[in-house]
Amino acid sequence: MEDAGHDSISPPIRELRRLYRDAEAKAARLRLIVDVRTLLDRNSLDVAMCEALSAIAGFSGAHMATIRTDSGDAWRFPAAHAAYGAPADPSAQLIVGRAWMGGEPLALQLSRLAFPIGADDREAIQIVADQLAVFLAAERQRAHRERLTLDLQAREQDLARLVEVMIGAQEQERRRVAYDLHDGVAQSLVSLLFHLEATGVAIGDTQLTRQAIENGIGIVQKSIREVRDAIAALRPAELDDLGLEAALRARLDGMAAIELRFHSDLNGRRLSDVLEVTLYRVAQEALANAVRHSGCSQIELRLSLDDPQFVTLSIADNGRGGAEAPVNKKEGRGVGLSAMRERMTLIGGSISIRSVSGEGTAVVARAPIPASIKVSP
Repeated sequence: MEDAGHDSISPPIRELRRLYRDAEAKAARLRLIVDVRTLLDRNSLDVAMCEALSAIAGFSGAHMATIRTDSGDAWRFPAAHAAYGAPADPSAQLIVGRAWMGGEPLALQLSRLAFPIGADDREAIQIVADQLAVFLAAERQRAHRERLTLDLQAREQDLARLVEVMIGAQEQERRRVAYDLHDGVAQSLVSLLFHLEATGVAIGDTQLTRQAIENGIGIVQKSIREVRDAIAALRPAELDDLGLEAALRARLDGMAAIELRFHSDLNGRRLSDVLEVTLYRVAQEALANAVRHSGCSQIELRLSLDDPQFVTLSIADNGRGGAEAPVNKKEGRGVGLSAMRERMTLIGGSISIRSVSGEGTAVVARAPIPASIKVSP
């Protein structure tokens, strides 16, 4: 009677035990998949791979789990806890998962298994292998983008150095020409002026002769002014000694025939040599265009810091406008506008020109400030 009761209860109990073990196995497989996904999301490449492989080895009862790619990359890590039972084959290396990583095959390999792996466990490990493949492919792409970014930054730095050297060479040549004019032509003209004045005194008051000498003196004086203006335009001393702000003020001071307004946020602070030279040349060209072509009576120049990373130069006049319309190349105006754009492009800046007929012209140049230059208060 007792045996019959035992026989009638045992099958349900065995079934419950089987269902319980199946549920535990399913939970373990699901936990492995979720845990590996979490590890990959929260950690760097090497840490994530080591932790994930340790979890896989522990789940499968292997002594070691290894990921290999055809390109030679490999990660391996032992189980965090020793598996129970004796290895079915201590030398066995079982490839239990294969996946594709951006077109390259990837193999998940287990070594020294403590017990055979069932079909359901293999399926779970295959899902994990797919996760690892996606993770590794994304990491490779990220590393590739970082390398490209670093290469691009290096090229930009090389270009910036090249631009700095080129602009420096141009300014050095301008400086040399200015010195040559000052020490050569200008001195000769001054000597000629003194000679003509002395000749006029020596000859006396003969009307025609006196008039001719005075005409010659006037021509020489005009030539001296033009040469000195050319020297100042080639390389203003204020730009070297006091910076962009002072050089622009000096430039405007020499334009007394027009009403001029100047506003600046720099308050005497310096920018890099290349940036100061470029903005000065742009202002120089824009002011020259305004005086020669616009017929304006007023010019406003602003030098402002948009933020610690950018400086903006704007030159606006109340002239006839139409600067962006087709122009006579003999006037040189189109060439000047192109030169301003090229200068700003070389330093990574931009320039916009708004010129509507009857409404004047506004030139706005904006350039990045090198990180090494501190201009903020």
